[in-house]
Amino acid sequence: MRPRSRLSVFFAVVQFFAFHAFGFEPLPRAAPESLGIDSAAVEQFLEELDGVPAAQSVVVVHRGRVVAEAYFTGTASTLRHVRSVTKSVSSTLVGIAVDRGSVAGIDSRMNDYLPPALVPSGAAKDKILLSHLLTHTSGLQWEENGEFSTWAASNDPIRYILDRPLVTKPGNGFNYSTPGTHVLSAVLEEAVGVDSEAYADAFLFTPLGITSWRWQRGRQGYPFGGHGLELRTEDSAKLGVLFLNRGRWGDQQVVPADWARTATAVHYQGSSEWGPVQNVSYGLLWWLVSAGEIDIFMALGWGGQFVICVPVLDLVVAPAGRSTRRPPTPRSVRFSRWSSTSCCLSFRFATAHRAGPVDVSDHRSLPKRQYRSNR
Repeated sequence: MRPRSRLSVFFAVVQFFAFHAFGFEPLPRAAPESLGIDSAAVEQFLEELDGVPAAQSVVVVHRGRVVAEAYFTGTASTLRHVRSVTKSVSSTLVGIAVDRGSVAGIDSRMNDYLPPALVPSGAAKDKILLSHLLTHTSGLQWEENGEFSTWAASNDPIRYILDRPLVTKPGNGFNYSTPGTHVLSAVLEEAVGVDSEAYADAFLFTPLGITSWRWQRGRQGYPFGGHGLELRTEDSAKLGVLFLNRGRWGDQQVVPADWARTATAVHYQGSSEWGPVQNVSYGLLWWLVSAGEIDIFMALGWGGQFVICVPVLDLVVAPAGRSTRRPPTPRSVRFSRWSSTSCCLSFRFATAHRAGPVDVSDHRSLPKRQYRSNR
């Protein structure tokens, strides 16, 4: 077992004031029991997660308050590569742009928002809508597992994907595509008229008190829309809290409530199982699953980056992990060892803990999910 770096009460107080001095706005803290959560279940969850070699950190938020956190490597201030959690951030920025009138709607044509130099040839591609990019249904030929590294290093990542042939009619088939999501970065920047990272800072990060991040860019200068964002683990958890609150943060409606509902509703209905969850489906760059009778939506990134949101429990579980190689497509059941282990642990905790005053009467009969290490 590695030495634990979980915050003591004293250090948490010191950290709270230090973060405020630098502009970071931490979420409020609460003891698990004060919100009806069994601290023994929290402790068991952290102990088991600490036993996973690739585990880096985790933040658990209930009713908007952090009830558990652990930093197995680095500190609370360490920026973690959230990988495809970036996709859910990109989706959120599109929703904000729609609300502000910069984008007419997700049924708009992709080509209407691309600079002329990037508009692909062919009448069929003119039918690709923003909704298709948001649901991985553009129809463009792509193999996530075999081509990612070549694509990411290319001189023109957007042209790389848009020059691909259509293998299905847009809207007719799900094919997970990080490059397709990256096209949204160019769409957003052209629509709002400013750098998309600056747009994220002004309309998403600053309202949430996110003051430190890094965002990788492609060679064309656009921030990668489908990966490349680095955040503190607590800031990743804030994204989940924002969506559990239907886009509201304090007294500010940061994301339109309609978008928060639409983005986390099923747009592609699946039926596969991933470890402890079933009915794996897709929204607007958000994953949707069920654990027994409990519905869950989540942002997911390769290597164990999760923002797991359980509306009926008002709960967010945000673990971060370490990965050093490219994944199979997230549609595949073949998760990395860390991903599958952290996923099982997180979902077991998310669906098995007792949340006191929160109405979970329809789910009290669910059995505790058994943890089985796959190491």
